[in-house]
Amino acid sequence: MIYDIYHKTAFNYQSSVTFSHNLARLKPKNTPFQKLVEFEMEITPTVCESYSYEDMFGNTNTHTLIREPHQLLSVTGKSKVKLLPEKRAEHLAHIKSHPMSYAKALERLSAFHVEDLEAKQYLFESELIPYSSLAIKAYAFESFKE
Repeated sequence: MIYDIYHKTAFNYQSSVTFSHNLARLKPKNTPFQKLVEFEMEITPTVCESYSYEDMFGNTNTHTLIREPHQLLSVTGKSKVKLLPEKRAEHLAHIKSHPMSYAKALERLSAFHVEDLEAKQYLFESELIPYSSLAIKAYAFESFKE
């Protein structure tokens, strides 16, 4: 099954903007359940500088710089994505046949496993999240046991 995906975001400014930095995340990623067949992104007005990078979640981020005055910014993504429903069904069947309890997940996170490395970054406190995920999970787990 192939889907044609069209996404457009447009900004109408009250007055002319002379310089703008923008970040677009419109490119679908390849996963075990979908394959990107085609992708193009159109930006108006003309982009002066552009570069793309992949973030820690595997999303493509496209940074653009526009240096010409404009009152309208339009970003359009056009994609063709092939869905692989049989792979999704296999994955769901595997998950259902290998459940992990909350206690088992906490136990696993308490030790080092290289495949868990990306998830561990969310265990620590930050300016925007005053309590670590681990502290919240431990509290929830203790409350759940009672």
